[in-house]
Amino acid sequence: MRILRLYLLFLFYACAFDYDEYSNRPDIAKKFPSIQILGIKYYNVVYNKEQTVLESLSFSYYNDYKIYKAENGRFLYHSVDNEISGKFNNLEGSYVTKDLDMRDSVEFKIEDKNNYYLLNSNRILWKNKDKKLQSPPNELVLIRFNDSRIKGKGFSYFLKSNVFYFDSGVEGIMN
Repeated sequence: MRILRLYLLFLFYACAFDYDEYSNRPDIAKKFPSIQILGIKYYNVVYNKEQTVLESLSFSYYNDYKIYKAENGRFLYHSVDNEISGKFNNLEGSYVTKDLDMRDSVEFKIEDKNNYYLLNSNRILWKNKDKKLQSPPNELVLIRFNDSRIKGKGFSYFLKSNVFYFDSGVEGIMN
């Protein structure tokens, strides 16, 4: 009987799954997501208050690259003083840095106690370390607030100080 138990124990260890052996997926397999969810609603709750809400038709996570992608979605982000909401067609984010790249018809609404901004662009980047929204240097961004309309290139918005500026090509009407 002991020999049978010893044999079964040996057989169990011999047939055990070795994750390290299979974790180095070939390059072709890395092109496919590790996780894919269709129709997702994600809530991040901090101190019993919703801080982030994300809704998307498709959410994919690529474990090999530590990135995630979402398609056709909307989000709501609460900070201490500001509320940012928006829509996007394509979003790619880094799980490590928490930076985001939103593309293809991006719309943002930024609200605080005194201001309300509406932004439209084809591409907006979120730099989490600096709490900063920015556009690539040649990307046109339209901002509407009150009765003003401004458009320009090289847009940057700092969440902490609630300041925005353009690097070049600024035109529009401010009231």
